[in-house]
Amino acid sequence: MTELATKALELAAADLGVTEHPHGSNRGPEIDVYLRSVGLDPATGAYPWCAAFVCSKIQDAANALSWPLTFKRSASCKRLIELNYGIALAAPIDGCVFVHLQADGHGHAGFVTEARPDGSIATIEGNSDALGSRTGGSVVRNIRSPGYAQVYLDIR
Repeated sequence: MTELATKALELAAADLGVTEHPHGSNRGPEIDVYLRSVGLDPATGAYPWCAAFVCSKIQDAANALSWPLTFKRSASCKRLIELNYGIALAAPIDGCVFVHLQADGHGHAGFVTEARPDGSIATIEGNSDALGSRTGGSVVRNIRSPGYAQVYLDIR
């Protein structure tokens, strides 16, 4: 795992428990920071924020380490894949970003904290909950089943 990925996971773990205020609003002091980090004004809409959380933590890690960042940021899971397809991995590794896309184009993203031998992944993800919802409203740890994510992006 790169130093950048290690730092991003450390910063993501520090935000465990961050929750929307009020619940279901896609808003809150920390969540507004995540959204602004990808160029969105939280006052102009209720934006899903899982990808923004990931991008915010990667940017914060790069800033803390004075690391030249090649990871392209977006609040859209689909666009996150398009922008970073050149750093897609064949399989998950500890410290990478997972992206799950649904047939309707909606998606979910988070960090892989552990790629397990059975193909499942342990994660830290924003806008989720203990049930694994993609709109759960909190920063949480989850376990995702093998095959849940279609794309894994290396953090460089």
